[in-house]
Amino acid sequence: MGKAKQAKRRWARDEDKEQFWRNALIEYASSGVSISAFCLQKSISPTSFNAWRRELQVSERERVSAGSYASESQLPSFPDKVKDSRGRIIPSTSRNR
Repeated sequence: MGKAKQAKRRWARDEDKEQFWRNALIEYASSGVSISAFCLQKSISPTSFNAWRRELQVSERERVSAGSYASESQLPSFPDKVKDSRGRIIPSTSRNR
């Protein structure tokens, strides 16, 4: 009688954007600087950085729980301490541990 309801996606997955942000996260993890300093150096929005970090972490957890990967995660772990934009050592605010 009617159409079956389909799950509504918030947005279509853009593989190029996803790969850009995966690469940015990998580069950040090895940079040793804070998220703010990294984003300032790369001229990217800290809000977008954190949103994509969360999105990719959720995506990785879903893939791991579904058994899509042999290893646990392809995203890097983040450092405990980083340098801020002034070069001071501060604790990392990342929750990806």
